Amino acid sequence: MKHLKLYLETSTWNFYYADDAPEKQAVTRAFFDTLPNSPYDIYISEVVMEEIDNASEMKANQLRNLIIQVKPTILLLEPTVGHLADAYLTNQVLPPKAFLMHSRLRWPP
Repeated sequence: MKHLKLYLETSTWNFYYADDAPEKQAVTRAFFDTLPNSPYDIYISEVVMEEIDNASEMKANQLRNLIIQVKPTILLLEPTVGHLADAYLTNQVLPPKAFLMHSRLRWPP
């Protein structure tokens, strides 16, 4: 069976440690528990890594350790697609740039 490609953005990783949202944390942890035997190839991006770098030191270390355990493929930003993203922002077609950065990824890796 061909593996499905699954991109996990930053909030997915954050919910693993979301003590203030126990239901979301439980669902997220159950999902992560299935990953070693799942039909998914897991992907993140440079954007996710940058957002994690901006977290508190403790949180960033927790998230980096989780990423090391899961071993996702890290997608690189595609600069040429950034021009389209900038046009969307200029014309107010899409939300702010931090969210839009995820659209600058090169696929497939």
